[in-house]
Amino acid sequence: MSKSLIISSSLDKRIKIWNWKTHECLKTVKLTSPINQLIKITNSQFISACDLSIHIWNSITYEYLKTIKLDIFKDHIIKFNNDI
Repeated sequence: MSKSLIISSSLDKRIKIWNWKTHECLKTVKLTSPINQLIKITNSQFISACDLSIHIWNSITYEYLKTIKLDIFKDHIIKFNNDI
């Protein structure tokens, strides 16, 4: 992902890719549920958390790669801290 880009998410079910220098929205991805959190996991991937699902995305092409469904009775949701 370019250093001049920012990824935002919202309860309006959209992920947006912005050029922070020009304030231009470059791409909007519409999901089916409000997005609770976005986390960069590698230079080429980020994840979004929606309801009981984690979606994995390519952070270069912004294409959807995979969904991991969580079982509320089996899985534990962990909040990541990228500052560590």
